[in-house]
Amino acid sequence: MDIYTTKPGDTWDVIAKDLYGSELLATYLMRANPEHLDYYSMPAGLVIKVPELVGDDADGLPPWRD
Repeated sequence: MDIYTTKPGDTWDVIAKDLYGSELLATYLMRANPEHLDYYSMPAGLVIKVPELVGDDADGLPPWRD
């Protein structure tokens, strides 16, 4: 599992778009980081876990579209 250090103004969907190519995959980041769910707009320097997408997760569809 990789990590990502947030920048000012980062949000779950912006990070997902940057890392996975789709803002619709923000759910995977949120599931891996339940301790940070109180944040919508992240403070700078927050370290979050970035799970690797494999199998059906890597197809770019959000989990509710499987």
